[in-house]
Amino acid sequence: MWELEVEPVVSSAVAKVAVTGNQNGANMNKGELVAAIADKAGVSQKDAGNCVDAMMSTIEAEISNGGEVAITGYLKFERADTSARSARNPQTGETIEVPAGTRCKITAGSKLKNAGKS
Repeated sequence: MWELEVEPVVSSAVAKVAVTGNQNGANMNKGELVAAIADKAGVSQKDAGNCVDAMMSTIEAEISNGGEVAITGYLKFERADTSARSARNPQTGETIEVPAGTRCKITAGSKLKNAGKS
């Protein structure tokens, strides 16, 4: 049986989410996720895999277009702009300028956060 582990990172609004199993604390990979979905939904692994792929490509397309995807209570995917900043090369200590850009921000919802507390 797989359990969800939610670990707060920067603030309570943003969380790092890992799906871990009971055996050896191993992380669940895509194949294991597809197998678990197929088992719970009573469909073939091929159909479950196609659904996972379709969901991920839909989320990717929406984020690429500047939108957001919210699965109420679980996850929210959104595009976030980052400002230009100075950083330091850890090998040389040299200061470098990092240009402004975008990233994908994933926020855990209340149901997912509560699942990690139990």
